[in-house]
Amino acid sequence: MSESDSDNASTENNQRFKAKELRILKQVIKEFLGIPERHRNTFLRSLEAVRHGLDPFLKVTHLESGAIELKINGSPAFRCIYYTKLAGEIVVLHVTTKTTNGHDSQIANVVKERIKML
Repeated sequence: MSESDSDNASTENNQRFKAKELRILKQVIKEFLGIPERHRNTFLRSLEAVRHGLDPFLKVTHLESGAIELKINGSPAFRCIYYTKLAGEIVVLHVTTKTTNGHDSQIANVVKERIKML
């Protein structure tokens, strides 16, 4: 395959894929501002990758609600939960600091309520 054939194939693939819209709920903007800038930027880079059909750069967990949790581990740990079940959209539902080990029912409840609002 020549270089021009490769360029044409790449262009065709790019034309077929349309990046999804990234929607951040109003409540989440405040939550984003409550975490350190470096973690906020890391979450946004991973969300941008997902928007373009790539895998996020962070560890993920698929939640029962259908949402996906991005993880930055540490003490404290940080979580960014987003939802991809709406056509053409990625909706950021919740950003939080996690200080406990194991399942956090408060986070799960917030996510479920915000999915209902969509």
